[in-house]
Amino acid sequence: MVGVWSVEIMTFVAALYCLVRGLLDLRQKRYVWGVLGLLCGVGVLVMPIHTHAVPWTSPTDTQNPNM
Repeated sequence: MVGVWSVEIMTFVAALYCLVRGLLDLRQKRYVWGVLGLLCGVGVLVMPIHTHAVPWTSPTDTQNPNM
């Protein structure tokens, strides 16, 4: 089974590749591909990653329900 850290590392590597490829395309005056590469890299970086979240309730929340 692939751990959460492995997924995050693979996602970061893919985003880094897109960003670098986009910058290289911009330097070679391929503006459309450069902008698409940068947008894909940023899109991958801001994409939420589903993790196994554990619900937690603060003790102060249960002591004073009116707050």
